[in-house]
Amino acid sequence: MENQNILNSDTVSHHDKPTKVVNLPYRVYESFKGKYFMGHTPFLILERNLNAWGGLINPEDSGVKLYINTFTVSNTSSTAFRSELWLNSEPIGRTSISPYVSPANTTIYPLPTSNILLSFAQHVKHSPSSGISLFNRIAEANSTVVGNYYGKIIIPPGGSLIVYLHSPGNQHIKTDVALGWWEKPL
Repeated sequence: MENQNILNSDTVSHHDKPTKVVNLPYRVYESFKGKYFMGHTPFLILERNLNAWGGLINPEDSGVKLYINTFTVSNTSSTAFRSELWLNSEPIGRTSISPYVSPANTTIYPLPTSNILLSFAQHVKHSPSSGISLFNRIAEANSTVVGNYYGKIIIPPGGSLIVYLHSPGNQHIKTDVALGWWEKPL
């Protein structure tokens, strides 16, 4: 459905007036409706073998399904580290909510608000012990890892998508996690 054409010879003209047909990615359509959101964590610190994470939490009472479009992990240091994507993992450590979330469409008044929580924690001693590990990615030095899923990962209320960031040792590393998603009512 990503680039599906919607043109049909029966709908091209109506009373000799052409019908406008638009073909756009579904995530753009969700943005027009005010249902697409973007955000990032503050800088997270990896140091002294202490880990961090950033991710999206779909609260039990959200009333929406969460569709993951994209995530990034930015590494501002000269040392690579490992990042892991976890589905429905129990968040560990002291969890905070990021203030850096916005609807992608800022022409709507009042601005839509997300039902999803962009959360994070740092100074985490342990690795995840619940949920499903989807894959690992190496965040190379001075680079950004990008993952595009275009809504293929769908999370119900009570679920999460968390990117765990593993400290490579005693180095002091500044990193952040950014995400793009849309929401649909149950």
